[in-house]
Parts: sequence; structure tokens; C-alpha cells
Amino acid sequence: MHVGVRQALHTQAVSIQASTYSKEPSYLATAATLVSFALLIFLLRVYTRIRLLRFFAIDDWLILGAAIGLVVALASLILINLISRWEGFANGNTGKAILSLWIFDLFSIFSITATKTSAIFLLLRTVKRTVYRRLLCITAAIVTSTGLTWFSNVLLQCVPVGAAWELERTEDARCMQYNTFSNMLIIYNSIDAATNLTLSLLPMSALWSSHHAVRNKLFLITRVTVTALGLISTTAAVIRLANLYNLRNTTFLFT
Repeated sequence: MHVGVRQALHTQAVSIQASTYSKEPSYLATAATLVSFALLIFLLRVYTRIRLLRFFAIDDWLILGAAIGLVVALASLILINLISRWEGFANGNTGKAILSLWIFDLFSIFSITATKTSAIFLLLRTVKRTVYRRLLCITAAIVTSTGLTWFSNVLLQCVPVGAAWELERTEDARCMQYNTFSNMLIIYNSIDAATNLTLSLLPMSALWSSHHAVRNKLFLITRVTVTALGLISTTAAVIRLANLYNLRNTTFLFT
């Protein structure tokens, strides 16, 4: 019995081909721009850490992993568009596109989780009040547990794993029901939006409640400016969540 997620992935691949000459190129251009901007910030951070501060902490290693994940996810997105534009989804190319979608989703989840965990470790070095540190630890537990859970769900959505994109397998393949998968996706995105908002607002709250010198406050303002970019992620997560409610029966990876 091979139903659910696999059928949804096949539908998603066909929808990508149908919209290649309309919306997908703009999506790819937007993704490439954002990834390039993120990599530029990452390189500046690495230069500051190694060249000026001369240390590389755990949050830096996590953001390095996130950067690698972003590159792999973008490469998967480019491959999907190349297949759609130049080859189409005939002669076995649908399986290649589904595999690329699968890789894209896995590395996107990894990058999001690693980025948030890195931000938490960074904030733990600058926030001293016990209540904020406890809140950060709770947020870290939520981020890592939901990230690992969703990563595992995507990785093992079909048994055996390759059945997700090997469309010729029909007898020995079992996949998660799509309704179950989409419901879990909505839950994951809801938690994603909530943790984004927490990590965006907590540094600002810690800043105004701080009684340190102005110089230390300026240091925190720098951190807040960077962390406040999480508000953009929060907005994106909320928009994606709304789309998931409206389009849950059609597509889920590119909403």
C-alpha cells in the first residue's frame, strides 16, 4: 500500500512543472537572493570571530552547519527548476524531482533548527537574568525536539526511505497518510512561528530591563538588531501557515 505523502509529492512535482514559466522562477530568484545575503552575513561573522576576536564558539559551528544546509537546499531547488524547464517530468524525471524536494525539505529543517539554536547560544552569553536564561533553555528544548521530530518524519515518511521517490515500487512500500503528514506540518510551522517570535522579542525585553552601563546596552542593541531579523522569519512562518490551511490538499513544500 503506497499512498499519502508519495501521491502528494507527485502532485507537487507536476504543479512545479506547470508553473515553471510563471511563479517558480521568481521564487527561485527570491530564495537565491536571501541565501546569498545570509551567506554574506555568515562570512562577515566568521571574519569577525577568527580575525578579530580569535575564537569560534559553538554558536558559530551551528551557523556554519546552517549555511551548508542552505547551500544544499538552494542547489536542490535549482535542480528541480532545471529538470522542470529543460527535461520535464517524463522518462523518470518525476522521481528525480521528488528526491530533490525531499532533500530540500530535510536541509531546510536542519538549517532552521541550527540557526535558532545558534541564536539561543549567542543570547545565553549576553543575557544574565535567570528568568530569561530559563526561557532560552526552554525554547532551546522546544526548537531541538520539534526540529528532530519533523526531520525524522520527513526522512522516514516512507518505508523503505527510497520509496518516496522510486515511483515504480508498489508492493513493499508504505507511506504516511497525507492528512497526518499535513497536520503535523501545520503543528511544526505553528511552533516555528512561536519560537521565532520568542527569539525576536526576548532580547529587546532583556535590553530594557538591563541596568548595565550604556556601553553594554549598545552591545545588546547590536545583538537585538541582528535577532530582530527573526521578525521577518516570524512573518514568513505565519504567511506559510495561513497558506498551509488554504492549500493543504494541494501542495506544501512551496507554499
